[in-house]
Amino acid sequence: MDPHKLLIWDTPETWEKPIYSIIVGIIGQKTVISILREPPEELYVDDPSWLDPYCTLSSDAYMVTGNGIRENYQYIRAYHACKPFKIERYFSRGLLPLSIEEFAEDSAERFSASGISYDRIKAIFSDPKVRSEVGRLWLNLSDRAFSKKAGHYLIYGGELLLSFCREIAGESGGLWSIDYLKKVGIPTVFVCNVPVEHFSDDTLKNLAGDLLCRLFN
Repeated sequence: MDPHKLLIWDTPETWEKPIYSIIVGIIGQKTVISILREPPEELYVDDPSWLDPYCTLSSDAYMVTGNGIRENYQYIRAYHACKPFKIERYFSRGLLPLSIEEFAEDSAERFSASGISYDRIKAIFSDPKVRSEVGRLWLNLSDRAFSKKAGHYLIYGGELLLSFCREIAGESGGLWSIDYLKKVGIPTVFVCNVPVEHFSDDTLKNLAGDLLCRLFN
């Protein structure tokens, strides 16, 4: 893999020059220099209107920069935090979007001593709120987020396991409380170089907004 084709969010050296070149191509060198000399007081990751005083192309800046990210990079670094009961599955199957069947299988093994059947576990995870998560795989652009805002993925294993523990706590007389999750599983952070084609245009547009705000801040 060409390291120059890998964008790492928390390593500006991997994106500052390309993003600078992209935005210069959109609004021009003089405008970029003007912004850098007198940056605006407020910048918005999800709204390019802060560029309005400088140019007439502000509304398209994030979208076009997002397209530039797709053209200039092959991979974007992302991180997945979890607490697997059997980490070998990740190495044999890879990182996969949520499947109720596989999650129920894992939970049946994780809570085997509870006596709760696979069918009961599967029924718990048939809740509409859980179903809305099916087919998704959550990643973060920075591994620091897991120690600052999302440590529960490494401590307990995530929201679904926490919900499951709360659901069966009454059936087990409180034995299978959320404290049990602290004792089982292996806290793990996977480093993933995700092919850029797996990112939607909207996601790249949001990433572009974030990078441009960091560039001009």
